[in-house]
Amino acid sequence: MWVFLVRLRVFIKHPITSIKLGIFKLIMVLPLAKSFATKEKNKVRDDIVNDIKKKRKNPVYKLPKESVKEDTIMKRVEEAAKYPEAIYKAGKMSGGVYFKEDDHWNFIAEVMRISMVSNPLHMDEFFFTN
Repeated sequence: MWVFLVRLRVFIKHPITSIKLGIFKLIMVLPLAKSFATKEKNKVRDDIVNDIKKKRKNPVYKLPKESVKEDTIMKRVEEAAKYPEAIYKAGKMSGGVYFKEDDHWNFIAEVMRISMVSNPLHMDEFFFTN
């Protein structure tokens, strides 16, 4: 009942928008519209995936059968970190606050190293995480 009342309230406040939305939902039930929307959604998804694939160098999609040496992994990570660091230094990083001070990140890394095997759900064993 309350769902009906909420929808009625929205309809009263925004009748044109509500009618347009209702017509859109009705059209989307039709097989032709559904298939068109699915094709467009897949096209957008493929464009995003292809764009990401173009930007990534040597992506790894499966775990290798042979283990990879640590220095190879570190070289790869350091190489991959150059691009975002350049964007950050140019002042073009968006979406959050990024703090680029080595002392701060060394502190974070040390805290993570010390508490890596902790589990705050087991407070009896890992009481220092309280």
